[in-house]
Amino acid sequence: IVLARKDSASQSGSGQSGSTGKAASAGGGSSASEFGWYGNMLHDRFYSAWIQPTTNVPSGAKISTLVSVRIEKDGRVSKFEIAKPSENATVNESVAAVAKQISHVDPPPTGLIKGDHYEVKINFELNTESNNHE
Repeated sequence: IVLARKDSASQSGSGQSGSTGKAASAGGGSSASEFGWYGNMLHDRFYSAWIQPTTNVPSGAKISTLVSVRIEKDGRVSKFEIAKPSENATVNESVAAVAKQISHVDPPPTGLIKGDHYEVKINFELNTESNNHE
């Protein structure tokens, strides 16, 4: 899952077309897309909790921090650790702070769980170029 800075206005606009359209398109795919909604939900939850730094970040930089997340079958976030830190300490701290915001998410679908939990890598990507023209 890649969390990239996007123009939030266009995202919320597309969501208003109604959730029925999304549900219908998700139903007819392979097993990978069957669970796509779960990845999207995780993206939205973690992305909305991420307070992206605007100071101490060089303009035009593309900075990413990779996080390893473990979600128990009841939806509890039992692990949130930086697997591959970026070179920017401010960005790493902002990503680490997300762990304090989100301790629970929707339980993972049965087909995604291996054993009693689900592990996923999430890439928090800060692209400072996009501020300039949005």
